[in-house]
Amino acid sequence: MVQAGEQTERIIAQMKEAEVRDLRAYVGVSKVILNLQKPQIPRGIVEIQNFGKTPAYKVRQWVGIAVHSYPLAAALPESPNPNPASVSVIFPGIKNANLVDLKKELPPNTVVGTQEITVYVYGRITYEDAFKNERQSNYRFFFGGPSGGRVYHDGNGPLLGAMYPDSEGNDAT
Repeated sequence: MVQAGEQTERIIAQMKEAEVRDLRAYVGVSKVILNLQKPQIPRGIVEIQNFGKTPAYKVRQWVGIAVHSYPLAAALPESPNPNPASVSVIFPGIKNANLVDLKKELPPNTVVGTQEITVYVYGRITYEDAFKNERQSNYRFFFGGPSGGRVYHDGNGPLLGAMYPDSEGNDAT
Protein backbone atom coordinates (compact mmCIF):
# COMPACT_ATOMS: atom_id res chain seq x y z
CA MET A 1 0.00 0.00 0.00
CA VAL A 2 2.81 2.39 0.82
CA GLN A 3 4.31 1.73 -2.59
CA ALA A 4 0.98 2.43 -4.32
CA GLY A 5 0.63 5.71 -2.40
CA GLU A 6 4.13 6.83 -3.42
CA GLN A 7 3.41 5.94 -7.03
CA THR A 8 0.17 7.96 -6.93
CA GLU A 9 2.05 10.97 -5.51
CA ARG A 10 4.63 10.72 -8.33
CA ILE A 11 1.86 10.57 -10.94
CA ILE A 12 0.13 13.63 -9.45
CA ALA A 13 3.43 15.54 -9.36
CA GLN A 14 4.10 14.66 -13.01
CA MET A 15 0.60 15.80 -13.99
CA LYS A 16 1.15 19.17 -12.23
CA GLU A 17 4.49 19.64 -14.00
CA ALA A 18 2.87 18.85 -17.35
CA GLU A 19 0.08 21.36 -16.62
CA VAL A 20 2.62 24.09 -15.86
CA ARG A 21 4.60 23.33 -19.04
CA ASP A 22 1.43 23.32 -21.13
CA LEU A 23 -0.23 26.42 -19.69
CA ARG A 24 2.58 28.78 -18.75
CA ALA A 25 3.79 31.84 -20.63
CA TYR A 26 6.79 31.45 -22.94
CA VAL A 27 8.26 34.86 -23.76
CA GLY A 28 11.07 34.92 -26.29
CA VAL A 29 12.49 36.71 -29.31
CA SER A 30 10.34 36.51 -32.43
CA LYS A 31 12.46 38.79 -34.65
CA VAL A 32 15.72 40.78 -34.58
CA ILE A 33 16.54 43.21 -37.38
CA LEU A 34 19.31 45.75 -37.83
CA ASN A 35 18.22 49.08 -39.32
CA LEU A 36 21.09 50.40 -41.44
CA GLN A 37 19.40 53.53 -42.73
CA LYS A 38 22.21 55.44 -40.97
CA PRO A 39 25.15 52.98 -41.32
CA GLN A 40 27.31 54.89 -38.82
CA ILE A 41 24.59 54.46 -36.14
CA PRO A 42 23.06 51.00 -36.57
CA ARG A 43 19.73 50.51 -34.79
CA GLY A 44 18.72 47.13 -33.38
CA ILE A 45 15.02 46.26 -33.46
CA VAL A 46 14.07 43.39 -31.15
CA GLU A 47 10.56 41.97 -31.21
CA ILE A 48 9.52 39.68 -28.37
CA GLN A 49 6.36 37.62 -28.13
CA ASN A 50 4.46 35.52 -25.62
CA PHE A 51 4.28 32.11 -27.31
CA GLY A 52 2.49 30.53 -24.33
CA LYS A 53 -1.14 30.09 -23.34
CA THR A 54 -1.31 32.42 -20.33
CA PRO A 55 -0.20 36.03 -19.75
CA ALA A 56 3.37 36.87 -18.77
CA TYR A 57 3.44 39.24 -15.79
CA LYS A 58 6.05 41.77 -14.65
CA VAL A 59 7.78 41.60 -18.04
CA ARG A 60 11.05 43.54 -18.14
CA GLN A 61 13.50 43.69 -20.99
CA TRP A 62 16.80 45.38 -21.69
CA VAL A 63 18.55 45.47 -25.04
CA GLY A 64 22.18 46.20 -25.83
CA ILE A 65 24.09 46.80 -29.04
CA ALA A 66 27.85 46.62 -29.56
CA VAL A 67 30.43 46.31 -32.32
CA HIS A 68 33.17 43.67 -31.94
CA SER A 69 34.98 41.15 -34.09
CA TYR A 70 33.58 37.68 -34.69
CA PRO A 71 33.90 35.36 -32.87
CA LEU A 72 33.28 37.45 -29.80
CA ALA A 73 36.51 37.77 -27.80
CA ALA A 74 35.27 40.05 -24.99
CA ALA A 75 32.23 40.04 -22.76
CA LEU A 76 29.43 42.33 -23.85
CA PRO A 77 28.41 44.96 -21.28
CA GLU A 78 25.17 44.26 -19.43
CA SER A 79 22.59 46.75 -18.30
CA PRO A 80 23.09 47.31 -14.57
CA ASN A 81 19.39 48.00 -13.96
CA PRO A 82 16.62 47.35 -16.43
CA ASN A 83 14.17 50.24 -16.34
CA PRO A 84 11.86 49.39 -13.39
CA ALA A 85 9.18 51.72 -14.80
CA SER A 86 9.05 49.60 -17.93
CA VAL A 87 7.17 46.61 -16.48
CA SER A 88 4.27 45.20 -18.46
CA VAL A 89 1.92 42.28 -18.98
CA ILE A 90 2.16 40.49 -22.31
CA PHE A 91 -0.86 38.41 -23.22
CA PRO A 92 -0.62 35.23 -25.33
CA GLY A 93 0.24 35.93 -28.97
CA ILE A 94 1.07 39.59 -28.32
CA LYS A 95 4.32 41.09 -29.63
CA ASN A 96 6.33 43.93 -28.15
CA ALA A 97 9.23 45.75 -29.89
CA ASN A 98 12.28 47.49 -28.44
CA LEU A 99 14.81 49.70 -30.23
CA VAL A 100 18.46 50.27 -29.40
CA ASP A 101 20.85 52.61 -31.20
CA LEU A 102 24.62 52.34 -31.14
CA LYS A 103 25.68 55.04 -28.66
CA LYS A 104 28.93 56.03 -30.35
CA GLU A 105 28.84 56.84 -34.05
CA LEU A 106 31.14 54.73 -36.21
CA PRO A 107 33.78 56.51 -38.33
CA PRO A 108 32.69 57.53 -41.86
CA ASN A 109 33.03 54.84 -44.54
CA THR A 110 33.08 52.05 -41.93
CA VAL A 111 31.67 48.87 -43.44
CA VAL A 112 29.65 46.97 -40.86
CA GLY A 113 28.86 43.31 -41.27
CA THR A 114 32.37 41.92 -41.71
CA GLN A 115 34.32 39.46 -39.57
CA GLU A 116 36.18 42.39 -37.96
CA ILE A 117 33.19 44.73 -37.60
CA THR A 118 30.29 42.58 -36.47
CA VAL A 119 27.26 44.19 -34.84
CA TYR A 120 25.78 42.34 -31.86
CA VAL A 121 22.25 42.92 -30.56
CA TYR A 122 21.67 41.15 -27.26
CA GLY A 123 19.64 41.34 -24.10
CA ARG A 124 17.55 39.75 -21.41
CA ILE A 125 13.83 39.26 -20.82
CA THR A 126 12.52 38.48 -17.34
CA TYR A 127 8.92 37.78 -16.44
CA GLU A 128 6.65 35.93 -14.06
CA ASP A 129 4.36 33.20 -15.32
CA ALA A 130 0.80 32.49 -14.12
CA PHE A 131 2.23 30.05 -11.56
CA LYS A 132 4.36 32.82 -9.96
CA ASN A 133 7.62 31.37 -11.30
CA GLU A 134 10.21 33.89 -12.46
CA ARG A 135 11.48 33.10 -15.96
CA GLN A 136 14.38 34.53 -17.93
CA SER A 137 15.51 34.49 -21.56
CA ASN A 138 18.90 35.71 -22.77
CA TYR A 139 19.54 36.35 -26.44
CA ARG A 140 22.43 37.38 -28.68
CA PHE A 141 22.24 37.96 -32.43
CA PHE A 142 24.88 39.21 -34.84
CA PHE A 143 25.20 40.94 -38.21
CA GLY A 144 28.40 40.05 -40.02
CA GLY A 145 30.73 37.34 -38.79
CA PRO A 146 31.19 34.25 -40.97
CA SER A 147 28.00 34.95 -42.95
CA GLY A 148 28.92 38.50 -43.82
CA GLY A 149 26.29 41.20 -43.73
CA ARG A 150 23.17 40.32 -45.69
CA VAL A 151 21.10 43.43 -46.35
CA TYR A 152 17.73 43.97 -47.94
CA HIS A 153 15.19 46.73 -48.43
CA ASP A 154 11.82 46.63 -46.73
CA GLY A 155 9.80 47.87 -49.72
CA ASN A 156 10.61 51.56 -50.03
CA GLY A 157 11.67 51.69 -46.39
CA PRO A 158 15.06 51.57 -44.74
CA LEU A 159 18.00 49.32 -45.49
CA LEU A 160 17.78 46.33 -43.13
CA GLY A 161 20.37 43.81 -42.02
CA ALA A 162 19.61 40.14 -41.36
CA MET A 163 20.57 39.15 -37.82
CA TYR A 164 21.58 35.59 -36.93
CA PRO A 165 21.46 33.91 -33.53
CA ASP A 166 24.95 33.49 -32.08
CA SER A 167 26.20 30.06 -31.01
CA GLU A 168 26.39 31.34 -27.41
CA GLY A 169 24.40 33.79 -25.33
CA ASN A 170 20.97 32.28 -26.04
CA ASP A 171 19.26 30.42 -23.20
CA ALA A 172 16.08 30.39 -21.16
CA THR A 173 14.86 29.20 -17.78
